[in-house]
This record gives sequence, structure tokens and C-alpha cells, in this order.
Amino acid sequence: MITPLSFGRCALCGQRMAKRAVARHLKTCVLDHAPATGGHVPLFHLRVEERHPGPYWLDVEVKGASKLLQLDRYLREVWLEC
Repeated sequence: MITPLSFGRCALCGQRMAKRAVARHLKTCVLDHAPATGGHVPLFHLRVEERHPGPYWLDVEVKGASKLLQLDRYLREVWLEC
């Protein structure tokens, strides 16, 4: 079965791109839009999607020191139903 091409928009720069291009795009876009803090902050890139990949997905960058509760709250605000 062929999965239909899915597109999304980067929240940092507004660029529209295919799902398969997001990870590559974020490597450079995050650096271009990172605040000048003078230090390195480790990030985790997560892809959130349905069990069977479909048209709905969300890529997020999470600070390494973030708590899972913070991620849970963010996902519920943006996408998930309670």
C-alpha cells in the first residue's frame, strides 16, 4: 500500500515541506532560530504519529532536561484529546 504524500509547515520559519524532509530541515532551522544563550542545550527530536502512519503527525524538539509531564501537557494542548 502506498502512503499518500503528507505536508506540514515549520513553526519556526513557516516553510512548507513534505513529512520526509522535516528532520533534515530542523537540523538547520533550529540553529538559525535559536536564541543566543552562549551555551549548548541538548535537544531530542521526536515524531508523534498514529500507530499506523497516516496524514496526521507532529515533529517536536524537546530540551533534554524537560520532564515527560511537560511534553504530555504540550501534546494535549496541541493535538491530543483528553
